[in-house]
Amino acid sequence: MNIDVNELIKTILDKTNTKYLPLLECKRIFLTRYIQNIQTQSYYQHSLKNSINWFLENNIINSNQINTAVIQTYISYLSRIGNKPQTINKKIGALIAMFNYLSNDLELIDGPHFKFNKLKEDNFEGKILTPEEIRNCYSYIQDKSLRIQLVFRLLLETGVRRTEATRIKLANINLNEQTIFLQNLDTKAGKSRYLFIQDKTLEILKNYIDAYNPKFYLFENEQGLALAPSSIESVIYRIKKDLDLNNLSPHVLRRSFATYMLDNGANIVSVKDLLGHSTLSQTQKYVIATKKQLQRDCQNFNPSLFEKK
Repeated sequence: MNIDVNELIKTILDKTNTKYLPLLECKRIFLTRYIQNIQTQSYYQHSLKNSINWFLENNIINSNQINTAVIQTYISYLSRIGNKPQTINKKIGALIAMFNYLSNDLELIDGPHFKFNKLKEDNFEGKILTPEEIRNCYSYIQDKSLRIQLVFRLLLETGVRRTEATRIKLANINLNEQTIFLQNLDTKAGKSRYLFIQDKTLEILKNYIDAYNPKFYLFENEQGLALAPSSIESVIYRIKKDLDLNNLSPHVLRRSFATYMLDNGANIVSVKDLLGHSTLSQTQKYVIATKKQLQRDCQNFNPSLFEKK
């Protein structure tokens, strides 16, 4: 949908020449004009919807009403309902991206009129499942639905992101080669890559396709559309709740995949490509060194090896 920017500017100038837009209009223009892949657009759509809904509920309607005090109140609310610093930073970051685009690139609004210092994020130490927790999860899903089994296994065994999982197409599944091809438009980084299916998961995948008979996407709703990422998260949340695993989420499964791959001797370049990262630095930030790996490296490369026996 093409928007006449000049016409919009005429309609939003008031007597004091302050340029602003209704927040809903800000979101609509940003999502329409901002060039993104499907993954990124879905991310902004979800994040901005929640934030703007909160603003509207608190009678904050227009872009010029957003100031530092409003943002701080919103951050306090997000923290109070249990959002982690990482999540809060992403939500505020989405707002900043929208306002900067509308003010700097399109010159539709003034602003943004607030300052935000990123919250200190939790480090990744310990944010993976232990081997015992993984065994408990596998045991738990054995008598659950094929969809629950398949979702859990794909997230843990391939490192696929939850949104990417919802975009897996039947046409891109090769049962003989035990691969799933993710097209560039369906990945966060815009890079195509393969997911590799383990033997037991392959059997579950075949049974799932026979039982659910999906038409286009692997995971479809009753209308034949791709499941929402929140549906994938709901599957993992159910496991988390039933097993009382506070440290379980789709992202933790992805990080567990990467960490154990490296811990068991996988090349970091291979892990980078399996995760769909653009650079090694992304993978290095993403993966923590486990005690087992640290101890093994310390033993294998310690200068004590030079001591004469």
